[in-house]
Amino acid sequence: MLYIWIFLCAEHGHATERFRVDNLSTKNGLFENTLHKVFRDRDGNLWILGVGGVARYNGTDIVNFTEQEDTLNHYIKGQRFRLIEQDMQGDIWVGSYQGLQLYDAKALTFRRIHDSRLKGITFLGTGNDSCLFITGANRKNFLFNVFTREITGINVEQAFVASAKDGTGTNWFATSGGAFYRGGDEPVFSLDLSINDICFSPAGNLFVGTDNGLYCIEATDLNRKNGAFRRIQKEDEPLGLTSNYVTSVEYADGSIWAGTTNGLNELVLDRHELPEIALQHLNKPGDPFSLICNQVNDILRDDEGIIWMATHGGLSKWEPGKLWFFSLQKEPGIANSLHDNRIFPMTGDRKGNIWFGSYTSGVSRYSVHEEQFSWLHRGNSRLENDFIRFLYTDLSDDTWLSTNKKLFRAEATDLIPARILDASANPLQFSNLSAVVQHPDGSYWMGIDQRILKLRKVNDTTFKIEKELVKQVGLVIRFFVDRYKRIWAGTSKGAYCIDNDHSHSFIRYYKGNQSLFRSNVIQAVTEDSEGNIWLASTSGIYVTENDSIIDFEAQNKEFNAYFAEDGLPHNYVTGLLPGEDGVMWISSWKGIVKYDPECIGPFRFTHYDYTDGMVSEKFNRNGFFYDSLSRTFYFGGINGINYFTPGKKVRQKPLPDLVFGEVLIDGAELEFDERVKDSLIARKKHLGTIKNLLVRYGSSSLLSPDRQIFATKIEGRDKDWTFSRKNELRINDLKPGKYALKVCSATQYGEMGPLKLIEIQVESMFVRLLKILLPILLIGIILYFYFSRSTLTRQTEKYAFSTLDEEKSNALKKKLERVMEKERPYRNPDITAGELAALVEIDTVTLSQLLNDSLQTKFYKYMNKYRVNEFVRKIENGEGENLTLMGLAETCGFKSKSTFYRAFGHEKGMTPAQFSKVVKGIEV
Repeated sequence: MLYIWIFLCAEHGHATERFRVDNLSTKNGLFENTLHKVFRDRDGNLWILGVGGVARYNGTDIVNFTEQEDTLNHYIKGQRFRLIEQDMQGDIWVGSYQGLQLYDAKALTFRRIHDSRLKGITFLGTGNDSCLFITGANRKNFLFNVFTREITGINVEQAFVASAKDGTGTNWFATSGGAFYRGGDEPVFSLDLSINDICFSPAGNLFVGTDNGLYCIEATDLNRKNGAFRRIQKEDEPLGLTSNYVTSVEYADGSIWAGTTNGLNELVLDRHELPEIALQHLNKPGDPFSLICNQVNDILRDDEGIIWMATHGGLSKWEPGKLWFFSLQKEPGIANSLHDNRIFPMTGDRKGNIWFGSYTSGVSRYSVHEEQFSWLHRGNSRLENDFIRFLYTDLSDDTWLSTNKKLFRAEATDLIPARILDASANPLQFSNLSAVVQHPDGSYWMGIDQRILKLRKVNDTTFKIEKELVKQVGLVIRFFVDRYKRIWAGTSKGAYCIDNDHSHSFIRYYKGNQSLFRSNVIQAVTEDSEGNIWLASTSGIYVTENDSIIDFEAQNKEFNAYFAEDGLPHNYVTGLLPGEDGVMWISSWKGIVKYDPECIGPFRFTHYDYTDGMVSEKFNRNGFFYDSLSRTFYFGGINGINYFTPGKKVRQKPLPDLVFGEVLIDGAELEFDERVKDSLIARKKHLGTIKNLLVRYGSSSLLSPDRQIFATKIEGRDKDWTFSRKNELRINDLKPGKYALKVCSATQYGEMGPLKLIEIQVESMFVRLLKILLPILLIGIILYFYFSRSTLTRQTEKYAFSTLDEEKSNALKKKLERVMEKERPYRNPDITAGELAALVEIDTVTLSQLLNDSLQTKFYKYMNKYRVNEFVRKIENGEGENLTLMGLAETCGFKSKSTFYRAFGHEKGMTPAQFSKVVKGIEV
């Protein structure tokens, strides 16, 4: 087991570097950096708790809640917040020494629950559908009913300090004295420990973070009061922790993550879900992608797989599906570093050595296992100059390199000169040996002085030319042998495909016989896992199905082409390395890109740049290599080497909800209707062509922005869905017709999330006029018979089942006015007629008759009149001087600016701004 651990940790020499994070702190607008707790609610919002307040983060915006109340009423009472929970109905509760507080989503503030027993809260956890577990004043435990606000005591002497759910969904509670309770039963077992946090693995093993290390209790021992347990401490080998003070523990994707007072520990679990390998992650000064602070106070693994770490220096975020690129560079004054930052050819052997060559300073040998560099150059080896033309490792694991005029076999500490003999066994004098490959039949193929030659190895350092195959091919840049044992040569005059039979027939692919080719300079040739041949050029990529080129008929070959307009970051492509499932990794003069055939449309190409850890975005020809031992990809650029080890594909499930920002039709904001069903958010009829429709939206996901994809489709106009990373949709000149705008979150694989819908009906002037004129005759007839009847008969028929007479009507009017003045229900912007009727204790039909006949108004006009009067009263009393007019209007119940201005103008005959100036004595 020790050998396996050493091998896995040494397998690449940079095992811990795979952990790279994004950080959030006061630099991004957070209220402070000393954080105690992080929590993700069911709507996707992240809640961050610290010494001086609470913050809500939706992936873009941070809203801070502190005792320093701002103009938007973002407020929370107290200091040192560590406890937060969400009950079954979705309400957010925060506990602290100041008591229990409930988040009011409409008012954007927290409100205290006033009860002396709820002061000094040290524990907050979820119970059943209606209760929270609370440890409050005097370290007593309570059940708090979130509906009735009733508080009942729990007969547990010791204070709760931590809780977690096992695989069956049962809550376990740990107490300050080390006792463990399952649900509401008697204690199951007890440990004489000071417990800070607990968690379960999927198999039911319990992990306990304490002041004196991490404890593991297997599932089979949980029901034994004296069961066995395993302790992991700082001093242990090979599972040593960064510190014995374990503040938090969390299970995620086969590992237990343990935060301590001095760093983060990743304990990889074996097949029994017991710790096997320990990886330590620490803050690295000067590295913005390392842990932001070593004092880790809380760890959260959310439903999207993101791991969040609240520290004393801010918030760190790790996405397991995000690819990070690491680097090897020349470090001045440090001997054990890369010899040159401009890397061109590279290769590697099966002993764990990677060779890097440059055009000006020789070659570096890097031992992956030992993490050691050695440098060979003309000053300490047999090199006559430091210009390294190519590097190649053959099938016997011998590494070869050449300068312009000499060939060498590379040894660990020196270079052995090699010879090339012509057909007459005379030493060959050449001026340019630019590429080498060994065929599976043992022959070697070399590009020498614009020729392609076939050679046989005579001894360890001698080759003899067997056949000259092609002349005047230009510079031979790269060889490749495909699965059919054909040799491909990328040259400055196109790509040559040579059959290794007795005839050695060949064909050339270039601009003269391929209409899609934009360049003849082929810098790399390879074959993907599906057997397709890829050619990288100085102007794009050309791909053909392998089976389509067996017959060597150039005119019958069809190449697909990819250029910058198709998704490449740059047309100058320098390298190709195949991955799994048809994936191709591509280096260019503008970063690295991954091509994934399973993805849809533009998302087949994923770009990586400086933000992903690149030391350069410009990569060099022949500067690429795949190490099959460690499954690591290397790319050499103008500022060092980037390497990475792709993990498994991470598919985002479930897909997040779509969150609408605003919808503007010709600059006017569209008000969202009351939902008829979950998918419908708005309906709109519009007269005349819509010149501009703007829809802004976002996602409840907190993944990196480059992983946020949205799908849009306009039924009635579009045939297919459009997938994009843009978070807005602009449509110009929407002609008359019926449309249904559908928007949802999506993945690069075409999976789509919950749908949101906006129905828009655009009517032309002609259609509108036609609709008015045609029914005129019918309306006239109806009106004639309608008005020929008596007023009494009409009233009787209108409310045939109503018992509302004049006396009752007057009484209800007074009751309605009392409700409006005392309870002020109009301040609720979403109140319905049914809810108002319930307050007056009548049904909606009676309320409608009361408003229409007795008050000669409609429901919304009636509510808006009270809202306007409330606004006028506040303006005249000087209230809300620190708010905007619209901000003050929202406190009166108005939901949108357009409704507010329309209602105010109807009631007062002027705009709110004009009225405000009149009240202040300013001449209008």
